[in-house]
Amino acid sequence: AAWSYGSRRRGGSGGAEESGDLLERLERNCEKDSRWNNRFYFDRYVPWGRHQTDFSKRILKLKDKNDPIIREFARCFRFLRGLEDLVVIRVPPHKQNEVNGVELLCRRIEKNYRVTNESANLKRVVRIDPRKRTRGEDRKMSESQRKEALGSLVFVDPDKLEGKDVLLIDDVA
Repeated sequence: AAWSYGSRRRGGSGGAEESGDLLERLERNCEKDSRWNNRFYFDRYVPWGRHQTDFSKRILKLKDKNDPIIREFARCFRFLRGLEDLVVIRVPPHKQNEVNGVELLCRRIEKNYRVTNESANLKRVVRIDPRKRTRGEDRKMSESQRKEALGSLVFVDPDKLEGKDVLLIDDVA
């Protein structure tokens, strides 16, 4: 995911067109998790707890498909404009064929910035139980949970992604 919320945006020319490929633009506009290659994230999320931030509340509203919040998050992706070989794909929800807030965000990004939304190309073929925990508990996946989650997803037409940059968007880090 990418982030340029309020005055958080680093560098650049204050809204002028971005240059460079997807990774260069992400480097300028996002935080990067150094433990994972090419994993960028919104850096202001704070897990549930007494220190929950306004940004955390916005993530929850995104999950609830709140249209003003979807529009607000979509504006954060304006740096994608002009990337011709880019597709965005949302991580599918746990239930098959459910439309979630991240899907609506991808649709908005497609509409606003002429980026191809290939979310329908990634399907969840096996329902997995959401890993919801009570507030404040650790939500890290075990190796078996990770394999189960990855095994529940398939690309319908992987050839459509050949030669494309793919930005996978999810509402969790």
